[in-house]
Amino acid sequence: MIRKRKIACRIGIFFLLGALLLGGCATGNEPTVGTTETRPRAYTEGPPESTEAGTDSGRVTEETTTGGGKQEELPTVDIEKSNAKQKYFVGTTDKDAVSYKVGEEMKFTVSLRADGALASCAKFKYILKADDGRQPEEGYADGKTGVFTLTTKLDVPGFVNLQVIACNKDGNELSGVNYFKGGAGAEIEKLQKAKAEPADFDAFWQSQLAKLEGTAPDLLEAKEVESPNAAFTVYAVKIRFCAENTWGDYVSAYLSVPKNAKAGALGLHVNYNGAGVGDLTKECRSGKVTLNVAAHSMELNKPSWYYTNLANGKLKRYGFNEEYNATRETVYFREMILRDIQGMRFLKLYFGENGPDERFKGLWTEKKTLTVSGGSQGGFQSAAVAALEPGVTLMTLYCPWLCDIGGCGADGRQASTYMPAYTAALEYYDSVNFAKRLSCDIYIDSAGMGDYIATPSGVMAFYNSIGPNVTKRITFKQNTTHAGSSGNPKTYMLMHKAEKN
Repeated sequence: MIRKRKIACRIGIFFLLGALLLGGCATGNEPTVGTTETRPRAYTEGPPESTEAGTDSGRVTEETTTGGGKQEELPTVDIEKSNAKQKYFVGTTDKDAVSYKVGEEMKFTVSLRADGALASCAKFKYILKADDGRQPEEGYADGKTGVFTLTTKLDVPGFVNLQVIACNKDGNELSGVNYFKGGAGAEIEKLQKAKAEPADFDAFWQSQLAKLEGTAPDLLEAKEVESPNAAFTVYAVKIRFCAENTWGDYVSAYLSVPKNAKAGALGLHVNYNGAGVGDLTKECRSGKVTLNVAAHSMELNKPSWYYTNLANGKLKRYGFNEEYNATRETVYFREMILRDIQGMRFLKLYFGENGPDERFKGLWTEKKTLTVSGGSQGGFQSAAVAALEPGVTLMTLYCPWLCDIGGCGADGRQASTYMPAYTAALEYYDSVNFAKRLSCDIYIDSAGMGDYIATPSGVMAFYNSIGPNVTKRITFKQNTTHAGSSGNPKTYMLMHKAEKN
């Protein structure tokens, strides 16, 4: 049962003291595929007032400042009349945004900018959510000073999420102005996955890996395609997968190989991709063979209509189909992970000292690096592969997805706007369960504090699940969503160095 906690929330508008030299902005749009976020309803009459639901606080006030001391920064631009190329918010907190204690006040200061200059608008709309089960709080405030402040707190470990939107006098969102979408965290080092992992998690995955044992990762096809870098040869490849399958019998990938490389000189890198159905980029990394693996068994280098037909047909709602997600053996991600592992095995075999193809044989040795990377769905795939296949030396992730599937939207935590409906079968695919089995160094180079596809609490549960014998690092970014950010958002880094045995 979720206890209702009294919220201390003070909102005010004030003249910002001192010249603010803050830069950067974040995009106001989430990815178009699968998101369910709605735009705020318009405020159409009356003076600015709070419209929060289910709270006993949230009053909107104005704070006036009087003379003396430092010169006040005043808005120089009306955002509605501005021809600025960039219209955005800059947001800060009164201390490191991920260092608050439970019960400690968090103060946000958010300023509206037009090409860097402080700008005014008729009204600000704010939306405040939190991981303590409170109802979302919404309200309006006068935007004439260009600066919005809000003070709140969190009585449990987790995150608060603040959105600020520039509006006209009627309370309608102004087009062309990016939202502020950020947050702050309290005692986030205590965040853990909500549900226990299955007792037979390891046994299940050992049984799945056994399905690959009778299928060598043979190169079925390697078509040379146009390379984005003259120093690399790029192939569209197909790699043999299990004959017993539902979704395809080959792995699809682009393989990039540096030209004129000497024996044993190259490292290996595997990249996994975000959700969707489409052609891939051809990645060329200095000193490395790169395999950019498709999430699906499909042709590459095809016209856009080919991928549209797949997305609307065979692969429609892949990973979200409730019937498939009812049992662990039929979850779409099962074959996806096994194909990903088969792709890595192909690299290690073909570029190793005894590789079967003279074009690639011996360019890599086990003394060289084997790195993986991925963002969103690709972050989930990277974690699964690195947990199940030995030899990975470094993993770099961006907003890893499928973290704490059973905890998002439960026990008061904020929900993800893009997550399959929970089933017990999906516990075998939760990124957090893979995290505790990782043995390579792990850098999470982007975790958005305004990202509610890969939620901050879920990503932090992933980070906290990584064992003490691994060097790990996570970088949270203010005013950053799953779609990313522009400019230079404020960043907050946590790091743990591997403990010596």
